Amino acid sequence: MPARDGRQIFYFTAQGDELAKWNKALDEVTDVEWTTIDLANVRSMDRAIQIPDLESVQQLSSDAPDPSGHDHESYGAAIDVQPIDLYRGAGTAHLWYVVDDVEILRDLLAFGVKRWGQLRNLLERGRHEFVPAEQSDIERIEQDARALEEFVQSWRIGQGKPVDRSVLESSGAISDTFLDRVATLAAELNGDAEELIDALYAGEVNRFRSGKAEELEEYLRENEYIVTQEPLDDEQIRLRMVERLVEGGVPPDQANERATTLLSRIASQ
Repeated sequence: MPARDGRQIFYFTAQGDELAKWNKALDEVTDVEWTTIDLANVRSMDRAIQIPDLESVQQLSSDAPDPSGHDHESYGAAIDVQPIDLYRGAGTAHLWYVVDDVEILRDLLAFGVKRWGQLRNLLERGRHEFVPAEQSDIERIEQDARALEEFVQSWRIGQGKPVDRSVLESSGAISDTFLDRVATLAAELNGDAEELIDALYAGEVNRFRSGKAEELEEYLRENEYIVTQEPLDDEQIRLRMVERLVEGGVPPDQANERATTLLSRIASQ
């Protein structure tokens, strides 16, 4: 096999199910080094591939709770919906945020489709026959999902990316002597790059030189961990979501109501 002989092989795909199969196959070999690079994350795009569990690609899941007796809010609690990772993108969001009908949501979960990115992959590939919902329901889900994407994109304006240990290592500004302490400080500050730099200048990491803090600050600014643009306020974000819904064919009065509902769901988690 060429890879065993030392050659590099690149395989490009935008399909999460293909990636899941590759991961499983490569996990079973011991003499080939491999890694997965998500170009969406590298380029700070909101198009990360959603990798399903391989079993969910091949068969239906039996652990989707019965929605009987539940409204939308209580069903979200029953399936333990988690907050959206705004830095990873709307594709990682649980379908609960954009699927109103809990029966349809249960059917999607039973089919192994849990997140918007997974459903988006199916729809973009024209695999509507695999989606257990009527076309009108699919259209509504897509409309709300685009509004969710607008929320994430708008929220990111003026928000620097979070700093973790891997970012500090990549910067080249932190020696092994200080890496553990600076990484711990970054975690305590929830990855806030500006607060981290301020803390380093203030001497919260003993003997860490100001010259290295300047070097790290320059790296963080160049790579959008520290940004100068002001964030949008809540109303600006809501109006952008309404505009996206109207562009998708939703009447303005309904668009306003649906944007408000979506924001309420986001805030509740």
